Amino acid sequence: MRPFFFGDSAAPLLGVMHDPPPALARNHGIVLCPPIGQEHIRAHWALRQVASSLAKAGYHCLRFDWSGVGDSAGELEQATVARWVDDAALAAQELRDVAGVRTISLVGLRLGATIAALATGRVAPAALVLWDPVIDGRAYVAALRRLHVEVEGDPLRYWEPTAHKKSETELLGFELGPTLLADIEATSTSGLAALPRTKIRFLLSSAVAEAAELEETLRRCGHDVSAAKTDLQVSWSSHREVEDLLLAGDAGRRLAALLSEPAPSEARPQ
Repeated sequence: MRPFFFGDSAAPLLGVMHDPPPALARNHGIVLCPPIGQEHIRAHWALRQVASSLAKAGYHCLRFDWSGVGDSAGELEQATVARWVDDAALAAQELRDVAGVRTISLVGLRLGATIAALATGRVAPAALVLWDPVIDGRAYVAALRRLHVEVEGDPLRYWEPTAHKKSETELLGFELGPTLLADIEATSTSGLAALPRTKIRFLLSSAVAEAAELEETLRRCGHDVSAAKTDLQVSWSSHREVEDLLLAGDAGRRLAALLSEPAPSEARPQ
């Protein structure tokens, strides 16, 4: 595991490389695109474990923090979705340069999956894996607002809940600002259908009707699509679980299997 900074020296991004054992190394790199806000904190350990698992399977793996998130430069409320799409493309190029791989895949969790989808046209990944993706930005922000209200009003956390109200744009302890919130609300994965034929895989913690609808739409548009269920029992919308650490569970194994699935054109005839 090798941490380093990359990108613009005036506003660098934190990256962490997970290198495969030399004997197992593939000519294939994976960029892990994380969530933001409280979900970023919850998922940090799981993504680290997933990256290690994928590296042991032979993949060069880069995980990183978005601009304004984690240990990367900038403030969250000054970030934009367009900037994060640039970050994903920059991370993919950094992985190509550092690991010397020709093939890149994108794996995104939650809003990170949505951003990875938006970056697909620029990165041209061999595979795009959407792990519990945010399908609709407006519904996502609305869910965050509901979750914030539930947490704020939880008597097990606060004796005087109203005393903790700070701003309309602070959600679960993170100041997103009105511009970024509006940007996220306008975000969706609907543009995937219009992209050139892409290998797209869903990894889902639970059955989500919107994800099933998107999967079917992408399949009708000619994309190579399949979905897998992880054994993780995670709720992204429960105020009781908002501080629970997400464990990797079987996610590393499931992701490796999804990434290694051949496209129909690659499969051997029976």
